[in-house]
Amino acid sequence: MSTSEVGATVILACRSEARALTAMKHITTSASPLGGAPGSLVFVPLDLSSLASVEACAKSISAMSEPLSALVCNAGMMAVPFALTGDGLETQFQVNYLAHHHLSMLLLDKLKASAPARIINVSSISHAWVPFPGGCCGSACGLCFGGFDLTGKRFPAKSAGYCAYEAFEDYSYSKAAQVIMTKELDRRVLRGTGVASIALEPGLSVVSGIADGSPCLRFVTNYTCIPKIMGALVGKSLPQMASTVVFAALSDTVKSGDYLRNVNMASPVGPAADAANGPLLWELSTQALSAHAASSAGRPRVSAPQPVTM
Repeated sequence: MSTSEVGATVILACRSEARALTAMKHITTSASPLGGAPGSLVFVPLDLSSLASVEACAKSISAMSEPLSALVCNAGMMAVPFALTGDGLETQFQVNYLAHHHLSMLLLDKLKASAPARIINVSSISHAWVPFPGGCCGSACGLCFGGFDLTGKRFPAKSAGYCAYEAFEDYSYSKAAQVIMTKELDRRVLRGTGVASIALEPGLSVVSGIADGSPCLRFVTNYTCIPKIMGALVGKSLPQMASTVVFAALSDTVKSGDYLRNVNMASPVGPAADAANGPLLWELSTQALSAHAASSAGRPRVSAPQPVTM
């Protein structure tokens, strides 16, 4: 079952319009409405590597007449080579976590007005692989959220003062951040508003495309048998992965702060389960977004894009 099959209007906020329209056509032709009319599909441009694009997307969605009952923060990239976004932030951390958090906060008023509503953060089992506190070189460099520098200064190719960039570790950091902020949003902002914050892991798939930007993972996929072995042992189909997301969006049993795995309640692991990291991540995120606001002051605002409906 998909959300469109229960008559919902589904907004696809995507970087590529062509790929979004292809997905919309697939949904339209494959969905089976469960009584009544099928839901409509709407495309809105969103590039998570640009905080200005996030703000324009939020403006476009806020202007829609439909309520916003569920915000699914699902886009991401995995283990890509080090790069900074145009906002001067490490790419995986911004795309996988910070931009989603920014979008959630910008849409908070609309979510409250649409209550009951949900923010759903799609994390990963890799949230458990984060080595902090202390990061990859122990406590020497303070690579926990309290000392995290997102400007790239901690990645100058293994300088004496900072850890080097580790593609897989930093992917795990971004996924752990999603889980931590899920709890922190519930504690700090959402209680009593009718808006729930939920995190989940969808499972492992070798066909999801999330690792396409990683040269290492492309090599493994194209030239080894590892993906076939993993797919046979623990892999899931795309509909199976989506089922936990749909459950989080539609189930009456889910409550704010929950963590889901395999369409069941579960618990996060490692630093993502430590509530003490919530205030640290909140402060880090606030500093990063405040720096963006200060640097963009006086610049022309990106206009809200026009949605495309199918």
